Amino acid sequence: MPAAADERTIRVEKWKWDGTVSARTAAVLLAGGQAPLWRVAAGALRERPRRGTAEPVRLEEVSAAAGAWWVATARLAGGRILAYHVDAALPARLGDDGVLRFCDLDLDLVADAAGVRVRDTDVLARRAREMGYPEAVVRGAWAGLADARRRLAAGAWPFDGSLLRSAATEAAAAERAAG
Repeated sequence: MPAAADERTIRVEKWKWDGTVSARTAAVLLAGGQAPLWRVAAGALRERPRRGTAEPVRLEEVSAAAGAWWVATARLAGGRILAYHVDAALPARLGDDGVLRFCDLDLDLVADAAGVRVRDTDVLARRAREMGYPEAVVRGAWAGLADARRRLAAGAWPFDGSLLRSAATEAAAAERAAG
């Protein structure tokens, strides 16, 4: 699908603290918004270099990097949000090379039909020991997910429908560009 004039194709890389890439996916950088926004199409290939695997993305995803401590992803189908997945993370940075990178800090917040829950607390504790996360980073991961959870409960950005609207705007722009 061609990108609209105010969008561009990028690559998104999720890194771990030890410098390894845990996921790499092609995406479209979306215009506007309070923070970097990007869309990953359903069917796009997600590489997992740490595992040596790759798999297609099952559902369309629209993500927002909210500055320090978290990245939120809405998983979409049929014009609605099925779930949110929030990674505790260091700030995302878009490099001159067209790669948006962020460091995933293992701790996750998931909101779906089953409810809202924090996952991978054990993974954070283990990797913090193994990879030597500074205590401030561990506190930041927890604070980031607490901030995301407050925003989710309040229906505040980006949990206010912004990610769904961004996906719809991008789809309409792509249709216009395709003619």
